Amino acid sequence: MARHAHENNTALSHSFASAEFAPKPSPFRGKLSCYYFFVRPSSHAGFSSSVGYVFARTAFASGMFFLLVVAGQASARTYLQGVVSESQGFSFETLSKSATAAREAGHLQKAIEYYRRAVQLRPDWTEGWWYLGTMSYDANRFADAIAFFQKAVVLAPNLSDAWTFLGLCEFAQKDYENARQHLQKGKALGPSGDLDLDRVAHFHLALLQIRNGAFTGGARLIASDFSKAEIPTQAQFALGLAMLRIPLVPEEVAPSKEAIIQEAGHLAAQSFATATENFADVFPALLAKHPNAPYLHYAYGQYLAEDSREQEATVAFRKEAELSPNSELAKTSPEIIPRDASALQRINAEVAAYYSDSGSPSATDLTAGDPWGLALQDFALHKYSDAVRHLTAVVKAQPGSGTAWAMLGLSEFELKQYDNARIHLQKGQDLGWGGSVDSVRDARYHLALLLIRDGEFERATSFLVSDSDKDAATLRQEIRFALGMALLRLPHLPQEIPAQDHALVERAGEISSLLYESKYDLAFPKLKSLIAEHPATHFLHYAYGTALSSLSQFPEAQKQLVEETRISPGSDLPYLSLASIDLKLKQPENALPFAQRALTLAPQSPEPHYYLGRCYLELDKPQDAITELVAAARLLPGSPDVHFQLARAYAKTKQNEKATQERETFQQLNALAEKQRGRLGSQAYGAAGSDHSNSGISRPQSESNSPH
Repeated sequence: MARHAHENNTALSHSFASAEFAPKPSPFRGKLSCYYFFVRPSSHAGFSSSVGYVFARTAFASGMFFLLVVAGQASARTYLQGVVSESQGFSFETLSKSATAAREAGHLQKAIEYYRRAVQLRPDWTEGWWYLGTMSYDANRFADAIAFFQKAVVLAPNLSDAWTFLGLCEFAQKDYENARQHLQKGKALGPSGDLDLDRVAHFHLALLQIRNGAFTGGARLIASDFSKAEIPTQAQFALGLAMLRIPLVPEEVAPSKEAIIQEAGHLAAQSFATATENFADVFPALLAKHPNAPYLHYAYGQYLAEDSREQEATVAFRKEAELSPNSELAKTSPEIIPRDASALQRINAEVAAYYSDSGSPSATDLTAGDPWGLALQDFALHKYSDAVRHLTAVVKAQPGSGTAWAMLGLSEFELKQYDNARIHLQKGQDLGWGGSVDSVRDARYHLALLLIRDGEFERATSFLVSDSDKDAATLRQEIRFALGMALLRLPHLPQEIPAQDHALVERAGEISSLLYESKYDLAFPKLKSLIAEHPATHFLHYAYGTALSSLSQFPEAQKQLVEETRISPGSDLPYLSLASIDLKLKQPENALPFAQRALTLAPQSPEPHYYLGRCYLELDKPQDAITELVAAARLLPGSPDVHFQLARAYAKTKQNEKATQERETFQQLNALAEKQRGRLGSQAYGAAGSDHSNSGISRPQSESNSPH
């Protein structure tokens, strides 16, 4: 979650262009299973850098009770095969009981064997075909699952879940047309009774509608499953496909085109959040940044035409024809809004070819020339455009190679394609970077720079300070400089910092490193000296105050944070830290006005809602606490802390079922957060952060480990 990326720093003598958009990791790469947005434990995850949306497999085959509703089936049947087998001692009843016992015990291979033999005896046993399908699905054997679900839907044509799983398996096998038809059939038969399954089905159906040219319908189906504040990154990417009228599924998109689609999706999500649900209203912001990008004016014109703004639409079509004189639109008359089905189909094919880079060399075309070897050679010779071309072929052939994605991101960084670079470096990090220690450190450093550029200062710092870099004396100068930018919360790249400010940033970086090493006896004198020399510099007092707070030196911390509120009156960060301190001191009545002020300054950030909810909870106003904590959960669904406090609030209001759900969600997200922390390395103190860093809201140490 990028926060405060636009905050001013008057101590620095140069003003910079602020980051307008923070792209997220590349969505839906590699083999696609069925995913659900676990409310949102995210990610998906995913979730991403902040613990934001975790994706998990839908495990219908793992002990879930299945209630078959089969209408209109014949009640009287004969089973000749069963009679023959029963005479040999293998009755249907024995096999079905053995299958159930094996499935419930988790012995899925044995269960599949028993179910196979049972359905051979009674081919119309719908439940047997169902479980064969779900267990095969859960084992990623989608081709087998398709055959089993096909049997199930013949026997039980009104069973919506079977149609849904059939469509999801076909999607995984890239049989998109059948997948679309069968997911639509499942939807038409009504809800399954499982909200997560329905959401997954709707999402994949929406992707297929977009691929089929139903852009507006697909977008509305996606948005309908999410509250206005919680459309996750992967869903935003799909909205971007719809907004740009790109008839592809995410995995068909070329890596070089992902950033602009993600940016469009971010704007599209805003249109749904503001209830306009009109892409034409948010298109100007995208065109202002990308005025000459192919097919943007065409897509804009189509949405203007749908909005009955035909004169403006014609202007957009003319502009597209000027930019793309060889396009299908230019061949027709740009004065006429294209409505002919065949013309639209040709234009859609043209758009798909552009965004999939189908005209560029494929992986097989380059195999003879060893694209990986060519990419390494080009990178070493600083021929980054050629490296990108070869690496694009590599990642298409090997989408699970984190090293290849990282190399692609580094090449794009050198070409100043920063949005794509961040997406692909993050993808490399998620998959696992390979190579030497130096190459991994280089990839981590460049990803951190892009996180700083996008205002994600705490995440950036966690990448910069790894276990191998914890000696401030030997810390590389460029890493120290980046740490200083993160501490001062400067959303830019190092080369954008004017020379006269370098000394300030470098000293801040040294202090940041010392704080992360818990060398407070060395860090505090340097920090005091820097503040004395630069008393009006934004976020120096904030950094000092949060460091003091981490050592429970609350009175002095409060003084520093109050001073930061004077220097940075538009930032909610010092107010949140002040609220956090008062809550630790068991003074919720003092914390309340700070949390309320933070919410006024940042109403769309989750942390103010979280701390305000905490205040209400401690003031014995659990219903008000629930309102704020639910708002925080919508904005930051992957935070274990929010669900921890929600469990407490629901327990206080005797809503025991909801309390149990939140408790389970907390435990799952907390385990995921611990795993991520272990991968990045432990950190004693977030130099630029606090209890409410933009990578998540940390549970204060004074709290217990589980909700009451």
